[in-house]
Amino acid sequence: MSPTSPRMPLAPLTSLLVTWLALTGCAASPVAPTPSPAVTVSIGPGVEFVTSFPTQTEHSDAWPECTDTYTVVDADDGRYVVAVVSTGCGYEDNPLNGRHGWFSEPPPSAEVEAVDTPVGTAKVFTSTYTECTNDCNDYADEVAVVSTSSGVVQVMAMSSSKTPHRSRERLTEILQGLQPM
Repeated sequence: MSPTSPRMPLAPLTSLLVTWLALTGCAASPVAPTPSPAVTVSIGPGVEFVTSFPTQTEHSDAWPECTDTYTVVDADDGRYVVAVVSTGCGYEDNPLNGRHGWFSEPPPSAEVEAVDTPVGTAKVFTSTYTECTNDCNDYADEVAVVSTSSGVVQVMAMSSSKTPHRSRERLTEILQGLQPM
């Protein structure tokens, strides 16, 4: 301030400082969010899926040879699909435009990782999924298949232009929701 400029009163500055401190976290600590209650969904005879994320069961009219119903899980990091898949269902050679594929076994060329789950050992692999509109883009679905006494359970972390990178580690966490009945 120059000697000729008027002095600014301190009250507005003090008020501004107090408001800024309150808005930047110096106020009382926020209340921790309440976790969602667990939801249990029957996947098939002898297998259920437990999660705290929203779920919905859908009917599969397009793929009756592979599964008649499947459960969609809308997790915080994207969409997962859980289903019992018939053992006669082959893998998709080119999952494309909404058809991510049903797998009773990993494709022959897949690099497979074994992951323990509460209902058995999962075979986890990556499947390339392609979306084409004006251009085509490839994404990586992370997929797990587990052979159980009631059939093959498939859990897929679905990729898309909105969720192009899915985590295998996160899929492994989601797989722990599979439970014997």
